Amino acid sequence: FLLTTSVILFQLIAHPKYQNCQRIAVFLSMSDEIQTEDIIKDVFQCGKECFIPRYKSGSNHMDMVKLGSAEEIHRLPLTSWSIRQPAEDGSLEEALTSGW
Repeated sequence: FLLTTSVILFQLIAHPKYQNCQRIAVFLSMSDEIQTEDIIKDVFQCGKECFIPRYKSGSNHMDMVKLGSAEEIHRLPLTSWSIRQPAEDGSLEEALTSGW
C-alpha cells in the first residue's frame, strides 16, 4: 500500500480542486487501506480545515467533525473496529452545520 498511498497523495495535492479548497473531509485509515495520515498532515500544513468521520454507536449515523491537528489523531479513542475517531460525547464542530 505504501507505493499506492504515495501516488494518491501526489495526485491529490497536485489537483486544482484540492489546492483551492479550504475544508476537506478525510477518513482515518485502517492498516489494510490506503494510508491517509500524510494527506491529513498536508491539509494542516496548507492551512486547511480537516474533518473526519464520527459514527454513532448502534446507528448508521455519521458526522464529519473537525480535527484540531494531525497530532490529535493518535490521542483519539479506538472503536471496536480499531478505527480512531472522536468520542461520541465530545462537542466538536460538524462540517455540515458550520459551512461548506
